[in-house]
Amino acid sequence: MGASFQSNGAKYDMIRSVGSMVGSILIICLLHFLSREKNLQSLVLGKKGLTIVLVYLFVLYGVTTAVIFPERLPNIVLPYLLIFLWYLVAIGLLWVDWFTPGTISLKGIIFSPKELGIFALLIICATVVCSYFQQITYGILLVMFVSLMGAGVVLFSWSLISLLKQRISVGPL
Repeated sequence: MGASFQSNGAKYDMIRSVGSMVGSILIICLLHFLSREKNLQSLVLGKKGLTIVLVYLFVLYGVTTAVIFPERLPNIVLPYLLIFLWYLVAIGLLWVDWFTPGTISLKGIIFSPKELGIFALLIICATVVCSYFQQITYGILLVMFVSLMGAGVVLFSWSLISLLKQRISVGPL
């Protein structure tokens, strides 16, 4: 899936697609290296961390979109309002979940450096294939994109219902 999205984003230019994928794999390798001997609980953000992430996302999407693609910005208010409301829902869910008690346990290593190398080789090969077979890749990309939209609705609804059930059973804040 990543290979088809990467190839499409690079306009099926094989060198740009593979270069971009190699950059993504290097980021994954760096994060894998930095996360050794750490548990998942260390990834839980505090108020300061969540604030930093929210400011970063605002700058990343808000400012860069206005600078890079100003012609793609809508001229009416409704899209901005809908995006703002979705962000409020997401932040509200994070806020409610923040006070939900829970622990994360991880036993063993998720994947080894050898498995990461195999993954890197496979994903680079898939990127080359996706860049070469543009029409087939575009069809696969379209099917995956539509599937992801449906999966997003299902996962969001399931998360919301699970969180609300948990909050109701735990009691009010």
